[in-house]
Amino acid sequence: MGKTVDVYFINRGVFRGVQNWNDIAPQFVRPPGGLTNTVRILQQLWSDRANAGILQRPFVCHLFTDGHPTNNQGNEDINGFAMWMRNRQCIANTYFAILLCTDDEEVCNMYRPMEYRVSGRFGWSGPTAST
Repeated sequence: MGKTVDVYFINRGVFRGVQNWNDIAPQFVRPPGGLTNTVRILQQLWSDRANAGILQRPFVCHLFTDGHPTNNQGNEDINGFAMWMRNRQCIANTYFAILLCTDDEEVCNMYRPMEYRVSGRFGWSGPTAST
Protein backbone atom coordinates (compact mmCIF):
# COMPACT_ATOMS: atom_id res chain seq x y z
CA MET A 1 0.00 0.00 0.00
CA GLY A 2 1.32 3.44 -0.92
CA LYS A 3 1.25 6.57 1.16
CA THR A 4 -2.16 7.90 2.07
CA VAL A 5 -3.72 11.05 3.47
CA ASP A 6 -6.87 11.71 5.43
CA VAL A 7 -9.09 14.44 4.03
CA TYR A 8 -11.40 16.33 6.39
CA PHE A 9 -14.02 18.36 4.55
CA ILE A 10 -15.79 21.05 6.53
CA ASN A 11 -19.18 20.04 5.12
CA ARG A 12 -18.68 16.63 3.49
CA GLY A 13 -17.23 14.34 6.11
CA VAL A 14 -13.90 12.62 6.57
CA PHE A 15 -12.22 10.41 3.99
CA ARG A 16 -9.40 8.27 5.33
CA GLY A 17 -6.64 6.54 3.43
CA VAL A 18 -6.94 8.58 0.24
CA GLN A 19 -4.23 7.35 -2.16
CA ASN A 20 -5.04 9.21 -5.36
CA TRP A 21 -7.36 11.66 -7.03
CA ASN A 22 -9.89 8.97 -7.99
CA ASP A 23 -10.48 8.21 -4.29
CA ILE A 24 -11.71 11.75 -3.62
CA ALA A 25 -12.82 13.18 -7.01
CA PRO A 26 -16.56 12.49 -6.50
CA GLN A 27 -16.54 14.93 -3.56
CA PHE A 28 -15.79 17.81 -5.94
CA VAL A 29 -18.74 17.25 -8.28
CA ARG A 30 -21.06 19.32 -6.08
CA PRO A 31 -20.03 22.96 -5.53
CA PRO A 32 -19.10 24.08 -2.00
CA GLY A 33 -21.94 25.04 0.28
CA GLY A 34 -22.93 25.44 3.88
CA LEU A 35 -21.24 27.03 6.85
CA THR A 36 -17.47 27.27 7.25
CA ASN A 37 -17.06 25.95 10.78
CA THR A 38 -13.31 25.57 10.62
CA VAL A 39 -12.77 25.27 14.38
CA ARG A 40 -15.25 22.37 14.65
CA ILE A 41 -13.47 20.33 12.00
CA LEU A 42 -10.02 21.14 13.40
CA GLN A 43 -11.18 20.06 16.86
CA GLN A 44 -12.39 16.79 15.33
CA LEU A 45 -9.06 16.32 13.57
CA TRP A 46 -7.10 16.92 16.80
CA SER A 47 -9.43 14.60 18.72
CA ASP A 48 -8.97 11.86 16.11
CA ARG A 49 -5.18 12.25 16.34
CA ALA A 50 -5.30 12.12 20.16
CA ASN A 51 -7.52 9.01 20.09
CA ALA A 52 -5.05 7.34 17.70
CA GLY A 53 -2.18 8.21 20.05
CA ILE A 54 -0.39 10.30 17.43
CA LEU A 55 -1.04 13.84 18.66
CA GLN A 56 2.65 14.35 19.48
CA ARG A 57 3.87 13.25 16.04
CA PRO A 58 4.87 15.96 13.55
CA PHE A 59 1.90 16.95 11.45
CA VAL A 60 1.25 19.03 8.36
CA CYS A 61 -2.23 20.46 7.78
CA HIS A 62 -3.31 22.16 4.55
CA LEU A 63 -6.49 24.13 5.12
CA PHE A 64 -8.28 25.10 1.91
CA THR A 65 -11.09 27.58 2.46
CA ASP A 66 -13.13 30.01 0.42
CA GLY A 67 -14.79 32.04 3.10
CA HIS A 68 -15.18 33.50 6.53
CA PRO A 69 -14.85 31.00 9.36
CA THR A 70 -18.15 30.60 11.17
CA ASN A 71 -19.31 28.99 14.40
CA ASN A 72 -22.10 26.41 14.80
CA GLN A 73 -24.73 29.17 14.64
CA GLY A 74 -23.39 30.51 11.33
CA ASN A 75 -21.91 33.66 12.84
CA GLU A 76 -18.55 34.86 11.55
CA ASP A 77 -15.83 33.73 13.96
CA ILE A 78 -12.34 34.72 12.81
CA ASN A 79 -11.37 35.42 16.43
CA GLY A 80 -12.36 31.92 17.54
CA PHE A 81 -10.33 30.45 14.70
CA ALA A 82 -7.30 32.64 15.48
CA MET A 83 -7.53 31.74 19.18
CA TRP A 84 -7.70 28.03 18.36
CA MET A 85 -4.64 28.36 16.11
CA ARG A 86 -2.63 30.17 18.83
CA ASN A 87 -3.62 27.74 21.59
CA ARG A 88 -3.73 24.41 19.76
CA GLN A 89 -2.10 21.39 21.33
CA CYS A 90 1.34 20.37 20.08
CA ILE A 91 1.83 23.72 18.36
CA ALA A 92 5.59 23.19 18.12
CA ASN A 93 5.27 20.16 15.86
CA THR A 94 2.28 21.08 13.71
CA TYR A 95 2.58 23.06 10.53
CA PHE A 96 -0.28 24.86 8.82
CA ALA A 97 -0.73 26.12 5.30
CA ILE A 98 -3.91 28.12 4.81
CA LEU A 99 -4.79 28.23 1.15
CA LEU A 100 -7.48 30.74 0.27
CA CYS A 101 -9.63 29.63 -2.64
CA THR A 102 -11.06 33.07 -3.26
CA ASP A 103 -10.10 36.45 -4.58
CA ASP A 104 -12.46 38.17 -2.13
CA GLU A 105 -10.17 40.79 -0.58
CA GLU A 106 -12.27 40.96 2.60
CA VAL A 107 -11.70 37.23 3.23
CA CYS A 108 -7.99 37.55 2.40
CA ASN A 109 -7.63 40.47 4.81
CA MET A 110 -9.26 38.40 7.56
CA TYR A 111 -6.61 35.70 7.38
CA ARG A 112 -3.63 37.98 6.73
CA PRO A 113 -2.98 38.84 10.44
CA MET A 114 -2.51 35.12 11.11
CA GLU A 115 0.49 34.94 8.82
CA TYR A 116 3.78 34.95 10.59
CA ARG A 117 7.36 34.41 9.75
CA VAL A 118 10.08 33.52 12.18
CA SER A 119 12.71 36.22 12.37
CA GLY A 120 15.94 35.16 10.74
CA ARG A 121 14.53 32.10 8.97
CA PHE A 122 14.70 32.12 5.20
CA GLY A 123 15.72 35.78 5.24
CA TRP A 124 12.45 37.03 6.74
CA SER A 125 12.66 39.83 9.23
CA GLY A 126 9.06 40.48 10.23
CA PRO A 127 5.38 39.81 9.68
CA THR A 128 3.99 39.45 6.20
CA ALA A 129 1.19 41.98 6.63
CA SER A 130 2.05 45.62 6.67
CA THR A 131 0.18 47.99 8.91
